[in-house]
Amino acid sequence: MSMTMAATHAAGRKLKDAIFDANKACTEAIKIHGAETVTNATIGVVLDETGKLATLNAVEKIFRTLEMSELVAYAPIAGLPDFLDAAIDWVFAD
Repeated sequence: MSMTMAATHAAGRKLKDAIFDANKACTEAIKIHGAETVTNATIGVVLDETGKLATLNAVEKIFRTLEMSELVAYAPIAGLPDFLDAAIDWVFAD
């Protein structure tokens, strides 16, 4: 016997997400044309030239200073006021 936590009107339905199809097509293109000619930008990660997740040392340094609750919490939908102010100042400087 299986159990589902989906709402009854959603039970048994399957979502077909186009991004996964695009990723599959990209993976196939890499097999055909080679990784040096195909850039897979479908899943939202950046890989380095060895295929490993690319990271920025400066970002990691800041992350390691954050409290866990700050690190894993979502920002408010409207954005963080200090970040928004800094972004506006940077974009519209002068």
